[in-house]
Amino acid sequence: MKVGFVSLGCPKNQLDTEVMLSELNAAGYEICAEETEADVIILNTCGFIKDAKTEAIDNILDLAWLKENARLKKLVVCGCLVQRYGDEILAQFPEVDAIMSVGAIHDVVSVVQRVVKGERFSVLKKPEEAALGGDRIVTTPEHYAYMKIAEGCDNRCTYCAIPDIRGAFRSRPIEELIAEAKDMEALGVRELILVAQDTTRYGLDIYGDFKLDMLIQRITDETNIPWIRVLYCYPDKITDGLCEQFRSNDRLVKYIDMPIQHISDGVLKRMNRHGGRAVIEDAVARLRKACPGIIIRTTVIVGFPGETGEQFEELINYLADTKFERLGAFTYSKEEGTPAEKLDGHLPEQKKKRRYDAVMKQQNKIAERINSARVGKREIAMVEGYDPVSDSYFCRTEKEAPEIDGKLYLVGAPKNAFAPGDMVDVVITDAIDYDLVCEIAQIGK
Repeated sequence: MKVGFVSLGCPKNQLDTEVMLSELNAAGYEICAEETEADVIILNTCGFIKDAKTEAIDNILDLAWLKENARLKKLVVCGCLVQRYGDEILAQFPEVDAIMSVGAIHDVVSVVQRVVKGERFSVLKKPEEAALGGDRIVTTPEHYAYMKIAEGCDNRCTYCAIPDIRGAFRSRPIEELIAEAKDMEALGVRELILVAQDTTRYGLDIYGDFKLDMLIQRITDETNIPWIRVLYCYPDKITDGLCEQFRSNDRLVKYIDMPIQHISDGVLKRMNRHGGRAVIEDAVARLRKACPGIIIRTTVIVGFPGETGEQFEELINYLADTKFERLGAFTYSKEEGTPAEKLDGHLPEQKKKRRYDAVMKQQNKIAERINSARVGKREIAMVEGYDPVSDSYFCRTEKEAPEIDGKLYLVGAPKNAFAPGDMVDVVITDAIDYDLVCEIAQIGK
């Protein structure tokens, strides 16, 4: 039997896919990269917001087409959408042969065995029932990998369904993570990216205190992985120890992903965000003081229920003054079952869209100025691959996270000169929107 996978959503979901791939491979199934050649396909879904649910449903329908027009015999749906909606998926989509919740990812082998026999069923477990970690087949390019340091979330933001989907926050033991980091190094990984629903909470549940800084230091001490990156941080948990890591640890890239979601105390309170404007300003100030030049990536939500014009102006003025190096914006998505769904003051979609456009128009100008200031600078870049269309290599510096930020296009280098993961000394020659152009720096200049 040939088993194929389609994985949607965030890197945390991708890591679940990698665990399931490993378990199926160990059980003797052939992993198939081409959907048209698979006998069984497992669709790992996201179900966080409306757009993610729409994407998941579209993929179910697309894969169902393969049952009629290719060799596909069985379709299994798993992940966040299943954890959220359960047997409704089987009821609404007769093309689906089985569903597995987030808590059932380690049942993947038995699920495939049962669907092949012709059963139609669901395996629904609480998210906390899934053992953390496990062997993986890494699906990212060989030079970088994600590592999930914790699962679940205890923050309970009113707009967010993640705690119900992923369960309570659970850290993985530090020794287990160090062993996994060493495995990634042995595979040739040159950038290790730490992820969780809330990376800055790491360790609180099992060690009684925030231990992200200690984990970073242990990875630094016990591996030679050149770049370590941290995503999904919270401003109220930016400890002095983490700031010190950014200041003194040369292998912790000077980049932090720290969503603030808003700046108005009134909106933050309705969001049930932990800490108001003062906490956010303090976190940004301490990070920039400890590590001048640090790249802070953030996200904001516009059009939250009850957001007044004055509160939106407070947000956009703060973003203009603070000038985050990276910023993404979302319009508020009304999600069933969340406390925010029941709040008064839901805004019209057109008003939310206008506020989104205003934020992104302003950020585009900020990003253009930040990128233009890099022209003429020398930086160390990691080669990602070769783009035959532009006849150039594309790469990233520590200022760009993979799959999120812009790229650097390396021109003038001969084809086959570099391999993915190679570190090169470049000088930036031009800025084009969110991307940059660079060339090899001449030694001695």
